[in-house]
Amino acid sequence: MLFALLCLAGFGIPQDASVQGPVQRPALREPEKLFSRVAVIGASIADGSGLDSEVGARTSFAELVHAGLKSPHEAPIDLGTPRAWLQYDANLRQWSAGAVARKATLVIAPDVLWWAAVAPDLERNARMGRALSALERIEVPLLLGDLPDLSHLAAALPGDFPVAVGNLPTPEELKELRAQLDGWTRAHTNVVLVPVARLHAAALAGSAIELRGNQWAKDDSRRLLQKDRCLPALDGSLLFLTAGWDELAKAWPTLSTETIDWSIASVRARLMEQKSADRAEESARRRRAEESRRTPPPPPPEPVPPEKQPHKRSRGGGDGGDGGDEKGGRGGG
Repeated sequence: MLFALLCLAGFGIPQDASVQGPVQRPALREPEKLFSRVAVIGASIADGSGLDSEVGARTSFAELVHAGLKSPHEAPIDLGTPRAWLQYDANLRQWSAGAVARKATLVIAPDVLWWAAVAPDLERNARMGRALSALERIEVPLLLGDLPDLSHLAAALPGDFPVAVGNLPTPEELKELRAQLDGWTRAHTNVVLVPVARLHAAALAGSAIELRGNQWAKDDSRRLLQKDRCLPALDGSLLFLTAGWDELAKAWPTLSTETIDWSIASVRARLMEQKSADRAEESARRRRAEESRRTPPPPPPEPVPPEKQPHKRSRGGGDGGDGGDEKGGRGGG
């Protein structure tokens, strides 16, 4: 409890008043297998949107999980979907069904619920209900990101981004959605909420952040977000992942976490090493594309001498030649 309070003080963000005491959870059935087959589901954060600019190659959140686990494990299952709001209900079904079908032992969902909260007023509650119903299919431990306040983005992002005043919940509506989520989570003891909202707010405010030995001084924390002030940068994504591991450890205190690398600097270094081949391939692809743009076009063909040019009959007649058309001899004039 003291550690949790210290974290809150470090973030400088008060905990929601609706949050109650700890959830009573049953013991994990096979804790030694928990990290053996992790699945990542969700939208842009799960897909790793924007991380390629720092890594040098496309990088999904599942690859961050892979870099953050020290013990042997299967390659994490990447079910992230960019631009997920375009077919949100279909993606919901695919995310949950995919995790179940692949027999995931742990599911991480950093932003599955974002596009339930960011929706037209008349659809928002129904979307949230459908999202939570879809997640009920997942029976293994689920690290679920909560709902950040994205109201600052109403006029800041490109027109194809669905953040508009009419799609954003009011502060009161957001509070109600968070209360609904908290109540649902307490009824589903395999679900552990990850404080994406608190981390996002702290980074926006430039508050000092400290978690599991990872520190960002005041104002430095703003670099945890990308330029759009919505999606996390590489260290921000790793911070969200570390916060998920931290909440998992608090949910099941007897769980061995020796397999987790808590150092974000260490995980980042391991990720860059693991992505070196992809980075080299992407660099070579860009170099080839640049060279193709610089290659001059081929020279035009040599002109054909008159004596080798094919004889053309006149269709209209009257201007020399044999004066006939192709059907035989009707000259013009």
